[in-house]
Amino acid sequence: MNELTERELIIRIKSGDGAAFAMLYNQYYAAIFLNVFKLVGDREDAMDVVQDVFIILWQNRSSLNAEVSPKGFLYVISHNRSHDFLRSKTRSRAAMYDLADHFLQESFINDAHIDLSELQPVINQLSPKLKRVLELCRLEEKTYHEASLELGISRYTVNEYLKKAIVILRKNIVRKTERK
Repeated sequence: MNELTERELIIRIKSGDGAAFAMLYNQYYAAIFLNVFKLVGDREDAMDVVQDVFIILWQNRSSLNAEVSPKGFLYVISHNRSHDFLRSKTRSRAAMYDLADHFLQESFINDAHIDLSELQPVINQLSPKLKRVLELCRLEEKTYHEASLELGISRYTVNEYLKKAIVILRKNIVRKTERK
């Protein structure tokens, strides 16, 4: 089975042969990964995108053409999925940074007549997880990936904790400015 041609692999994949799919996956994974990595610039993100690419291939296996190399199909899907990923990441990151910048920048704090020392009690009231994520990502300027590795949680969880922490800080900043 190691000597199957691409045509034979596609025919078998179209019939639902998981072993043939695994062979194709092993044959193209590295090349597709490098293509995606060049676009997204992060190893874990590239691995996620490549996983999506092969899932799409499997889900659309019935429409594969055995007379055409899957290489082009894989590259087109990987290119499109990479750009979809980057657009999504840019939108969510931009929204997060806008919110964080607005409510955590020193200029806002000064404009609102809030001393940075007044934020520390609010930060101390956060749950230990929220507080630690805020410290890692905003004070120590670690990436979500670095924070996730340090805390043993996913990047998604880091993102969610950071959003919750910022919302809590924002509410407290607004309350403090309303009292003054």
